Amino acid sequence: MATALDVFPRAYLQFVGTVDQGLQLEVLPADADGWSLSADALMTVIGDGADRLWVQLYDAAGHLVRIPLAELERAIDSAKADVHGEAWYDRNSS
Repeated sequence: MATALDVFPRAYLQFVGTVDQGLQLEVLPADADGWSLSADALMTVIGDGADRLWVQLYDAAGHLVRIPLAELERAIDSAKADVHGEAWYDRNSS
C-alpha cells in the first residue's frame, strides 16, 4: 500500500508564547507565497530549562510530508535565535 505524499513549497513559521514554557516555534505547511495552509504544525521547536532546543515532530495522518531543505534551515536559524525555555526568560528579565 502506497503512502500519501504531501509536498509543500514553503513553510510558515509561527512563534507561540506559552505560559511557563517560553517561546516556541511552530512550522506549518505553506503555499508558494508563504501563506499557511493548515493550523496543524508539522513540527515545533521547544526550549527547555537547560537552554537546549528540542524538535517535536507530528504525525501527519500517516502521510509523508516534504518541504524544501532551505525552509527547514530557515526554521532552524529562527529557532536558534528566538526560541527559549521559560527559565531563560526568568534569568534574563530586567
